[in-house]
Amino acid sequence: MSNDPKLKADLMTFLRENGWSRQISKDRQVVRFQMTNAGLDKPVNIYFTEKAGAHHRDRIEVEEALTTVRQFYGIPFAELRHRMDTLARGGSRIGLHPRDFVTSRVPDRYVVDDTIEMQVASSMVAYMKSLVEGAAIAEVELTGSFTNASVRSAKSYVDACRFGHTFRGSFGFQVECPLHEAVQFDMFEVERPLGRKVSQRIALAMEAVTEAFIRDDISRLTQPSLVTARMCADLADFLEETGVSSFNLGVAFDAALAIEERSENPEFEVKAASIPMLREAAQRLEPLPEEQQVNVVGRIIELKAAGIPLAENDDSKRLVTIQWDSDEGRRKVQLELNSQDYADAIRAHENGLHVQVKGTLVRRSRRSSLTETGPFKVLD
Repeated sequence: MSNDPKLKADLMTFLRENGWSRQISKDRQVVRFQMTNAGLDKPVNIYFTEKAGAHHRDRIEVEEALTTVRQFYGIPFAELRHRMDTLARGGSRIGLHPRDFVTSRVPDRYVVDDTIEMQVASSMVAYMKSLVEGAAIAEVELTGSFTNASVRSAKSYVDACRFGHTFRGSFGFQVECPLHEAVQFDMFEVERPLGRKVSQRIALAMEAVTEAFIRDDISRLTQPSLVTARMCADLADFLEETGVSSFNLGVAFDAALAIEERSENPEFEVKAASIPMLREAAQRLEPLPEEQQVNVVGRIIELKAAGIPLAENDDSKRLVTIQWDSDEGRRKVQLELNSQDYADAIRAHENGLHVQVKGTLVRRSRRSSLTETGPFKVLD
């Protein structure tokens, strides 16, 4: 088998990334990889010498490791050798941390000296996380094991993703979606990694959003297996919160892992004019519960106003968001205020005071709105 030292290093990385614990002897000459789980009568061990000093020893260790891997995963030895040789000749992908990227950027007209408004940036960060999390949960739901544990697993995957700025000259963010199981996918033909399922779902969903808007055909968005109510509602919330007329979202697939649905790395332009269609699609996919009367008590976490906020004769919207610990959990509730109440809201926000308001709650995915409200009160 060619390039034994490299293949040996690749195997060690493969074992470490796929649940095998790693221990080093006191003299630091021997590395042991061990697999333990409830289905094993006793632990499975694979040993490597840290510095063999001879190619023939590397070859023996690789052969022994492959034999154990073959027995553990239950595939023919000749087939395993063939796959390992193929990976080695083609530049092994084991240990190279394959990943897909979900990228976003706002139009250049919103960018000044490589910066954007903080409110737009914070909304983009929150939306990108929610987008990946919603896609991961949707994929978990498809497996038929939609439990609290499986949802926690999907959210844990999202927490393992990495977040970064995309490129200079425009402004955007990217999420790096790791393909943890890519090595097993290549070697053992197991199911696609969750990360690839997530990135493919996002690409197909954004394609549906742009096509539905261009064709003025909402049916493209009301296929539950493709786009979810949460995806539609979150996207509409993001576009409303930022006030941008459009933004671009793309998916870059790691070429190390073959893809079935498409061969290119797509980018889509999503327009704010699609908000009404997104709202309607969200309601069709998951009808909102009946409106209810609530008493909201909490702290203001966001103020947003156009025009002259405190001028009584200015009819521009003045919106505040209250963080409310309801009986169903923490929610963000948005409501519109007049100029006098908005001045009180500013004072409450500056001093960290609680506020109270009663009204009719209209639910959304991440943020609900309060209508037909009573008096706005500052507490404390």
